[in-house]
Amino acid sequence: MARFARRPPRVGSPRRGRGREVAWAAAAILAMGVAAFGALAHPSAPPPSGATATPSPAPFALRGLDGRPAALPAGPVVVEAMATWCEYCATTAKWLDAGFAADARRAGAAFALVDVSPLGGLGVAAQAPTPASIQATAQDGSMAPLHSNAEVASALQSFVANYELSGLPAYFVPLGSAPPADWRVTGFPTFVALDARHRVVATESGFMTAVQFQAWLRQAAARWGRTPPGRPAGGGAGSAPPSAPAAARG
Repeated sequence: MARFARRPPRVGSPRRGRGREVAWAAAAILAMGVAAFGALAHPSAPPPSGATATPSPAPFALRGLDGRPAALPAGPVVVEAMATWCEYCATTAKWLDAGFAADARRAGAAFALVDVSPLGGLGVAAQAPTPASIQATAQDGSMAPLHSNAEVASALQSFVANYELSGLPAYFVPLGSAPPADWRVTGFPTFVALDARHRVVATESGFMTAVQFQAWLRQAAARWGRTPPGRPAGGGAGSAPPSAPAAARG
């Protein structure tokens, strides 16, 4: 049985007591020859940041919130590959995704959520967008195996509604499929920058604060030919509230 482990936060101390490894329901996926998740990295071995600019090795399917076949927006896209059950994804959704989407728009890109997990449940967000707060107050969802694309769609709908992300494009990878290998999804969330032809120009796996995301986005945007302007004073949409630690603010 393939095992999938979430990468710890990119900043702060390692998690204590709740470093859960998630046993994927991936045997069927591997049997179908989908190798993208066949050899997933351990959290202690972060994936290399990508600047491959090479096409995905094979077409893959996406479906929208309504369960119907769908495609990513045209032009450059920043994808957040996520799981509805993941506490890191829930915290990112509650505190940061609106700001991330605004940053992407200023860089000339769309921002999209893509649920890539065959497991369900709703993650509980932390009380502040910091790794320490995630360790102390966030919680994973049930991680129950999903048995149909209707269940996957329902899980994603609940996530989007709960964290008020209806303004963002949201998709899921249907059961029996997987994201392209060059997305390098080795933990949740994983951020993937795609150029106008949807070639991967940068990837980063793990929780990011607003400041970290903006730095990563500047590097990614330079590769697709655009440098994003700075975030407006006050942080813009999705910035951390006044009570949040300064390190997490945009």
